[in-house]
Amino acid sequence: MFSFGDERKRKINLGGVSGSTSHTAILQRVQNERLARQEQKRRTDSAVKVQAWYRGLHEARRMRQEMRKAFASDVLGLTGLRCLVLIGRDEEVLGQWARAVLHGGEGESSLDIDPGSSYKLLSGQVFSPAKGAHATSWLVLIRQASLLLLQCVADDPLCV
Repeated sequence: MFSFGDERKRKINLGGVSGSTSHTAILQRVQNERLARQEQKRRTDSAVKVQAWYRGLHEARRMRQEMRKAFASDVLGLTGLRCLVLIGRDEEVLGQWARAVLHGGEGESSLDIDPGSSYKLLSGQVFSPAKGAHATSWLVLIRQASLLLLQCVADDPLCV
């Protein structure tokens, strides 16, 4: 019942444990932890950059599809011309626009190829924005669209 031993003393096992760590060991441990944090931050930053790149690529594709739809609904108008320029060097879209311009939007060839007459393009729907309130915009857009068309033809003469 009563025991008058030393049961109040804690039993401490110090086998195999060093009582103190050296200054160089502490510095080495701190440096390793710092390097591990830097590596983790580098990995996180890299993952964020890859995710942002992928989201941007996905959004650009989606917007290009929307612009193609807007272009298809107004091939010869100012909106279609804006979409054409924003889409850029897409052979299918450039070819569609070039055919529409060549045919004047009416399904028939607008070039008079009679040997006795000069080549002339019907003004029709293609050139109507050139006379309106958006004449300056149309001029800039038609210049850019022509440049895109020339670059496409220079790369591949059969592209359009």
